[in-house]
Amino acid sequence: MVAPAKRFALALETAPRALEEPARNAPRVQEPEGRRLSRRVTKQGRVTLANFDYHVGRWLADETVEILIRENDLVEISHRGVLVATHARRHRVEEEPAALKRVPKASPVRPETTGCPVVRKVDSAGNISFAGASYRVGMRLCLESVEVRVVGDTVQIAKDGRLLRSHLAKHDPQKEHGAFANPAGRPRRKNQAS
Repeated sequence: MVAPAKRFALALETAPRALEEPARNAPRVQEPEGRRLSRRVTKQGRVTLANFDYHVGRWLADETVEILIRENDLVEISHRGVLVATHARRHRVEEEPAALKRVPKASPVRPETTGCPVVRKVDSAGNISFAGASYRVGMRLCLESVEVRVVGDTVQIAKDGRLLRSHLAKHDPQKEHGAFANPAGRPRRKNQAS
């Protein structure tokens, strides 16, 4: 039957112990054992290992992931050091050596846009059209003009020098020439409302 204030006061009297520093000769954490390789995730969110597709997630499309094949027949898939999927081994063990030797192909890097950015008007749905493809900008910029650049394999959308969105390029690169030929967008029609 002690008052609450006294109960908490008693708890504060015990000073916390300082954390001990690990000894210099302390054993290091061992890396997980198994066979490692890397693969690029497809647009469907899968990686292929020894002629079998393992699901990773569409949110990792076009990203490179690390695969660890453990001795206990588990396949662990990590992205930037974070475990994103674990599967029971479904591929044939005989096909593993060929899969381990295979080096994933690097995707070609597109050159950066030179010159001025292209200006596009955001439509009433919050999108812009560039090189025959639609890119999302957002409803708050409806009917306003934005700048569009192609940087590497991304399309960057900016307004007043501030980057708003960055999308993976989904348009046909051969149509870029036409898009850059009209930097101010489609010419205005005479009967178009101002």
